[in-house]
Amino acid sequence: MEGNLSIARQIACPVVLISSSLENEHENTDFYMLSSISYVNLEPLILSTAFLKTSKTGSAALASKTMAVSVLSFEHVEAVTKLENQTAAEKSALAADENLRQCGFSPGRLNSGLLYIRGSLLACSLKIFQQIELDQYIVVLAKIEETATTPLDRAIESASTSKTVSTEPLIRYNRLYATIDKERLSQGNDRYPV
Repeated sequence: MEGNLSIARQIACPVVLISSSLENEHENTDFYMLSSISYVNLEPLILSTAFLKTSKTGSAALASKTMAVSVLSFEHVEAVTKLENQTAAEKSALAADENLRQCGFSPGRLNSGLLYIRGSLLACSLKIFQQIELDQYIVVLAKIEETATTPLDRAIESASTSKTVSTEPLIRYNRLYATIDKERLSQGNDRYPV
């Protein structure tokens, strides 16, 4: 187990905030967590993530078959750190959107009603169409249903102005948050599709 953990720590993952919602008798209850996501197919685009079997966010996503994903940028590192350091009691004391605001995020709602983070590099709602149960995790496959306007969209729209928008993705590597240097981000590699 320790050998596998040391290997897994070396894999760089994009940091995302995943949210889902459960409808009860009187209202919707929002759940959210920090995680990562990856693509497993390009045409059609299929994304994948894994939920611990004990995850409330995962349970809500699996019950509703929907979730929202916000791909965070390096500008979110302080808010991510605050959220990560909260106790369960602190996190559950406030409504989800208010707690995210107190951590430094700017939450919004997609047309589906799911929470997302304004200013994220990508924000979308996903429809879960398959799940695979493992010992400790449930892996889900999902397709994009809806996207929100992102900083990349705004950067294209305001290219003629002097306002700069950060497009540096926040990654997690060896249990720390980091980014890729800007010069390398501006370079592409057309030999590999993504």
